Amino acid sequence: MKNNFALSIIEILIFGLVIGTFCATLDYLRISNAETPMFCLKEYNETTKIENFTSLLYTAERKVREDNTEPLYKSKNIKYKLFGIINIKVPEKYLESNFDKKINITETENCANESKLYFADQNIKVYTYCIDEIEIGSVNEEETLKKKLNEDSTKTVNELKNRLLISKFSPGDIITYELKNKEVSADGITLYQCDRINVNDIYIGTTKTIQQPDFCTYKDDDFKFISKIEEEEHNLLAEETNQPEVFYEDDHYLYEFSEPKANYIYLVTPAVRGKEAQKIPLNTVLNNKLLTIDELAEKGLKFNKKEKQETKTNE
Repeated sequence: MKNNFALSIIEILIFGLVIGTFCATLDYLRISNAETPMFCLKEYNETTKIENFTSLLYTAERKVREDNTEPLYKSKNIKYKLFGIINIKVPEKYLESNFDKKINITETENCANESKLYFADQNIKVYTYCIDEIEIGSVNEEETLKKKLNEDSTKTVNELKNRLLISKFSPGDIITYELKNKEVSADGITLYQCDRINVNDIYIGTTKTIQQPDFCTYKDDDFKFISKIEEEEHNLLAEETNQPEVFYEDDHYLYEFSEPKANYIYLVTPAVRGKEAQKIPLNTVLNNKLLTIDELAEKGLKFNKKEKQETKTNE
């Protein structure tokens, strides 16, 4: 009987260890993915703003920024220990956000009280209101918000909204976010998120910015950002391949291709935000000033630029 009882105890302990290991592993994976653990007791100290998680095989803790209802990705100093003594590293990429750093804004002097398209891709459009630039980081290591948006617009916008301290629904399918935490922002910002059909735009202003009439209205203004250069296949005669083609000129310069091909170059845009896909000839883009020659160069258009020769007439 004693042997059977001892065997049962061992089996229970082994079973408990297996379950404990499974739960500890699952919670570690959750913490590593910026999610709060499940299989544990939680205790929050409002004075220190530290929340502890205690389970059979592990302990963990985090320092919250606002309160213990916030998601884990908003917290900092996240720790995980097996048996309360063995430190297990939590991947830093889940613990740090671009927006843990300072958000500094450069306000527009003599603001005309109109929003300006700051960034656009196929996923979203971001406008600024009375702001020239938004930088993230320390004085010597600043990055523009535009650069971060170019790297990953969805992730950057989500991180920015997650750092904002107050959110509320406003009339007209618009969500307002505000940031007033001086540890994060030197001046504070207000962000408006549109939630309408074909309009999911973001508007960023100062803490003084109130909702403007043009916020979250449909605007067909993103051609500069989302258009791409496409060159159709074409066959040239042998004598044409060495013939340069002037496709554009201004007051001071001639712009030419090394061979005739202007009629085969288009600016294309995808079907997005309720608009159909477009394919616009290069000459139409230039003649209608949809893009400047410099903007086309930034998009990758290759051409030769030659200074015009002034002709003098002898009288």
